[in-house]
Amino acid sequence: MTIASIDPVIGALRAGVFNNALWPDFSKIPHPDVPVVKYRALIEDVEQRVGDLWVTPVAVNHTVPTAGFIVHDGSTGVVYSGDTGPTEALWQAARGLRGLRAVIVECAFPNRLGPLAQVAKHMTPALIQRELDKLPPDVPVWIFHVKPQFHEEVAEELVRIGGARVSILEQDRTYSI
Repeated sequence: MTIASIDPVIGALRAGVFNNALWPDFSKIPHPDVPVVKYRALIEDVEQRVGDLWVTPVAVNHTVPTAGFIVHDGSTGVVYSGDTGPTEALWQAARGLRGLRAVIVECAFPNRLGPLAQVAKHMTPALIQRELDKLPPDVPVWIFHVKPQFHEEVAEELVRIGGARVSILEQDRTYSI
């Protein structure tokens, strides 16, 4: 398996996760010449081939280095961002993508926890609503990373701001673009 991301994320995974303290260093198992895990640092804001797809990592607004990704096959694609607060660079970079089929973005907190979301650099439905204005109007927005204790509240708020365009991804369901 190859873990492909921006260099700071790969560094954090190597130092904090696959460090022989929390998890084994799979980049050396079973042998450094034939590891279970390889790392590939992607260059920010540069379109690169990853397998059969083109991927552009774009830095997003979070408390630690994080990237959103524009992923496409030459005719259709998606924009995906994990942890992020409101962002400009990702949506600006995605504007040129033809065949955009979906945007996948987090929404961790309900609106009433807006101050916490702002400090933690996560999204609320109100912040998602502002991000919608930066996207083409016909593209569906799929939400994930809702904190479980706020799922129902966030879902209700998302319906009010996005109608059928915005929906929370469901576990064990397959989505097609």
